[in-house]
Amino acid sequence: MNIESGDRLFTIASCGANAMTLLLDDPAEVVALDLSIPQLHLAKLQAACIKHLSHQEFIDFTGVDRENVKPEERVRIYRAIKGSLELPTQEYWDSRMEAVEFGVMHCGDFDINIRTAAEDFFFVALDQSDIKRFLSMGDDMKEQSDFFENVMNTKYFRRAVKRLIQRLLSDFNLSIFPDVDYPKFYGRRMEEICKTIPAKRNHCIEYILTGGYSGKYNLRDYQLKENFPILKERIDRLEWIQGELTDWLRKYPLSKQPMFDCVCVSNVTDWLTIENHNLAIRSAGKICKQGGRIVFWNGQGMAKYWPSEMVDTVLKVEHEIEAECVKYDRMIFWEPLRVATVL
Repeated sequence: MNIESGDRLFTIASCGANAMTLLLDDPAEVVALDLSIPQLHLAKLQAACIKHLSHQEFIDFTGVDRENVKPEERVRIYRAIKGSLELPTQEYWDSRMEAVEFGVMHCGDFDINIRTAAEDFFFVALDQSDIKRFLSMGDDMKEQSDFFENVMNTKYFRRAVKRLIQRLLSDFNLSIFPDVDYPKFYGRRMEEICKTIPAKRNHCIEYILTGGYSGKYNLRDYQLKENFPILKERIDRLEWIQGELTDWLRKYPLSKQPMFDCVCVSNVTDWLTIENHNLAIRSAGKICKQGGRIVFWNGQGMAKYWPSEMVDTVLKVEHEIEAECVKYDRMIFWEPLRVATVL
């Protein structure tokens, strides 16, 4: 996104991870929008954790190495910080203490699907000792690739991947998706990742195969201990907003507020028709400063692109940056990142 210190950023809030990670680039403000009220409550809770807790308390509470932290400890931590939450967020989590006990980062619909798929499919298809061994690999990529091919990549494993994708796609309106064999599509990407990306530095593959994060390997940037003091200092630069993306982007110019230096639409347009996707990108181009970046991504097989009339007139597509970003993709679900600069 080519963020500079003091920039003003727009992003999709989701669970808060993307927005909080952006703080590491020292923006003056991050405006984070989401349609989902539960997602915003989770984002606000995580932000409060970063502001008021130690790093160890933060990862213990949210659910890293979940099985080795007692539910009562997570409840204790929640009660210690709940007074810092806005009343609607506090009431939301007060009514969902089972999620607090379990670890809040594991309680979204997507997370539940991933976890149950690991338990129902991957723990059946693979020996858990083989999963643990694979997740410790990555120093010798030939060793990792050979282990995956010779030990893990069985018909049972491929069937588990297929069932995972079928379960995840059950939440989507498939009528707006291209007619693609998605399980096969994602299966190829799964194999590629397992053979080419160091497993112990890929938190995504641990998440898929086990349904959680042990903390023994890599975590997301906002969860890392070395980044925690920076986030704690900057956490108040976040603004959380509830709203629908296309409507909010369309109306934003009427607010007379400053334009953004960068706009991240995330993968929200996976839920939109092509027409509404194009509408969202056109609106993003109107609220992003000249020289600023617009970024989005989509699920594998659901590729959407820049509206054709914007290319080389409103936007310069950053093909080299897009190609470079593919090297850093750790998840099986995404098409290449889309990056463009506003002209």
